[in-house]
Order: sequence, then C-alpha cells, then structure tokens
Amino acid sequence: MAQRQEGVDAHSVAGRYNDRITARMTDRLLARLFVLQVTSLELVCRQHESSLKDRDSTIAAQRSELDKHAEVAALIHSLSGGKKN
Repeated sequence: MAQRQEGVDAHSVAGRYNDRITARMTDRLLARLFVLQVTSLELVCRQHESSLKDRDSTIAAQRSELDKHAEVAALIHSLSGGKKN
C-alpha cells in the first residue's frame, strides 16, 4: 500500500509545480513580447527620424529657393528705381 504523509496531496504538489512552471513560461513569454515591442518601436522611430531628415532637407532646399527669389525681386525693385507700374 502506498504511503502518504498527512496533509500532503500529490495532486496539490503537482498543481503547485505546474503553476510555477506556467508562471515561469508566462514571464519568459512576456519578456520576449516586450523585447519584440521595443524592437518594433525602435524600427518605427528610425523610420520617422529618416522621414524627418528628408523633410528637413526639403524645407532647407525650399527656403534656399525662396531666398533666391527674394533676392531677384529685390534686385529688380532696385534696378527699376523702386517705381511701381
């Protein structure tokens, strides 16, 4: 006949062991999920930074063109003696 200690149930011991295993697996899965989320956010951040750099370059080029046009307009104004038609 199998001996059992009083107050110790094999099913409850197995249940507690399974709970610990499940908790460890859950912690590992959550850690992996967190790493994936961080990696994904880093990628999105790099893409946005690249987009912002492109926009900054476009703005700088447009500002340069606007300055050139303003200079031409000022030159024309000065050559015409400031007269308006």
